[in-house]
Amino acid sequence: MSAKESSAGSSFIPHERTFPKPIEERLGLMRETRSNLEHVFLLHRLPEDSICDVATGKLLYSFQDADYGAMKRLLQVSDPAAVKKIAEMLRPETLLIADGHHRYQTSLSYMEWKKRGGPYSPDASFRYRLATLVSHASPGLLILPTHRVLRPLPGFSWDAFLARLQSAFLIEEIEFAHRRDMRDLPAWTRGSPACDAAPVIESLARDRDLPSVGLLSPRGGYLLRLKDATLLDRFSEHSPEYRRLPVFILHRLILEEILGISADKEAGTGRILYLRSPGEALALVREGKAQSVFLLPPVTAETVFRLAERGERMPQKSTDFYPKILSGLVAYSFDEAEAQGEKERVGREKAGSRA
Repeated sequence: MSAKESSAGSSFIPHERTFPKPIEERLGLMRETRSNLEHVFLLHRLPEDSICDVATGKLLYSFQDADYGAMKRLLQVSDPAAVKKIAEMLRPETLLIADGHHRYQTSLSYMEWKKRGGPYSPDASFRYRLATLVSHASPGLLILPTHRVLRPLPGFSWDAFLARLQSAFLIEEIEFAHRRDMRDLPAWTRGSPACDAAPVIESLARDRDLPSVGLLSPRGGYLLRLKDATLLDRFSEHSPEYRRLPVFILHRLILEEILGISADKEAGTGRILYLRSPGEALALVREGKAQSVFLLPPVTAETVFRLAERGERMPQKSTDFYPKILSGLVAYSFDEAEAQGEKERVGREKAGSRA
């Protein structure tokens, strides 16, 4: 894909914020390797079969993912007519960055760094980025939830916490019960090992008129269901759809207003852990290493698309797109002549920083 140098009018839309440190680390790696070793995972709105029907070619690899059992195939599409047709189909599309926000931003930063070194061709190899494009309607696409695990808080009282929750939530107490077979639960739960939290997961997975959040504690499980959507009207800086996201309700109503914790400010401190497995999270509670676990349901790809098109960035760790794109299976190296000049420039900059 061709990386855009400006967000104005860009056909690539993000749904998460980025942070300086990961971009700086990836930029250093790109300068040294002069390659893309990982993909940016993009979603388009074309029908699932529209690209697949055109993208035929030599099968290079076929294997099954060990995590969720997805079949992955790597084909070499070398027919110029097919490549042109695919490009024409995708050119007018708005592409959602599903995974790889920092990789995409690193490519933009890399181009800015190259611009400071002098003029370059519009077709320079570093102006392109390795990417994987998938239909948002693909039946194999999953968006997995990432659950929040809170480390023990000083002075915390479960009785006081539950009492404060009652002002905004209907609280349903759910007994833990071990369940070995979770295959009849929704697809997003299938990667969860069988655990005592299964009844809470099952209750959270049911469709409801008002958004819900699951809670795992040393006392047992709870389902927290918002009492009234009008409680969210005061957050008018966000759209009604955004305000109803369970992850937003958790972050603003529960973590910030009741517990006094900002998930953004806690990033990197270790006080909040982000885990996919409810069983692993519950084990931390029972071992006394965590105070509580908040379980979240997933969002849909269409919801993420709509919010991103309105410019609304979701909270950190709101989405976990699957299947994962494997690193190193396909790499994209920049033109050797460009890379040689770049290698010399990196050497000069390193020498200058040591002087």
